[in-house]
Amino acid sequence: MARDPAIPDSIVFRRLWDDGMPARDIAERFGVSYMTVNRLAARYGYPARGAPKLPDCAEFRRMWAEGVRTEDIAAHFGVSAGLVSSRAKQCGLPPRAKMGPKLTDSAE
Repeated sequence: MARDPAIPDSIVFRRLWDDGMPARDIAERFGVSYMTVNRLAARYGYPARGAPKLPDCAEFRRMWAEGVRTEDIAAHFGVSAGLVSSRAKQCGLPPRAKMGPKLTDSAE
């Protein structure tokens, strides 16, 4: 099979894929689109990846209600903060207020 010129080192590509690096990050590293990365992974016969597991609504609702930060919920479930926001909407949870800049106390 001919090597794709967009991916200069298929050995590195395979290592990154097997290590779980997101396709978008691999794409950025090689200067190609994430669709190219996914297409090449399929062509090379690399194992398919499943979609990230969405958090369970009950546990997710509890954490949301307790005010756990979006980033901390994401870390807990091993997903992105964007997926947390999407899941909150799917679970019917109200959107969080946008946070302004952090205020500091001034000692005057």
